[in-house]
Amino acid sequence: MGRKFLRPRQKWPTSDLKAITPESMDRKRNPQAAQTHLRTTNMTPQKRHPTEVHMQKETNSMRNFTPYDPSQAVYDAMDETLQHMRRHGDSLSRMFEIFGEDGGFDAMCELHGTLSTPFPDPDAVQDALRQMERSLLRQTSFDVATAAREYNFHADAAYRWHLTRVSDLLARVSESAHLLKPR
Repeated sequence: MGRKFLRPRQKWPTSDLKAITPESMDRKRNPQAAQTHLRTTNMTPQKRHPTEVHMQKETNSMRNFTPYDPSQAVYDAMDETLQHMRRHGDSLSRMFEIFGEDGGFDAMCELHGTLSTPFPDPDAVQDALRQMERSLLRQTSFDVATAAREYNFHADAAYRWHLTRVSDLLARVSESAHLLKPR
């Protein structure tokens, strides 16, 4: 699924770009040739006051302003959630299986189904992520320690990482979905 991201393009000021010529390459290798080149062409480096240079750079950056699109933020949050589920969904489902959390696994399946549509509903994604977070928060430290002993892996680290990542995704989706709602 090749999705294109709308990102602002950075425009480079054309005055800063210089053509690469054999002479310029020679000047880089041989500084003495650079001095000779300056003497023969009667070119002197321009000296500017530091504030003039700063003002010019600031003006160029202001011309390249691209307005922020809230729907792009929602799309980015959905895509990040989809990529996370593709990469780490297997281990997250294993965590739900170890802890016996059917609600978290069902929410993960619901999330997968929602993200499979061309235009996923931000509220449905948010609800599924919230349910997954609640399922992980129900676990006590005793449950995590028991799972670590039984299955012989670092359940504590995996639990904390998955909980943090699901919470981060939920916060990002919530924040971006909030931008789309009319005020």
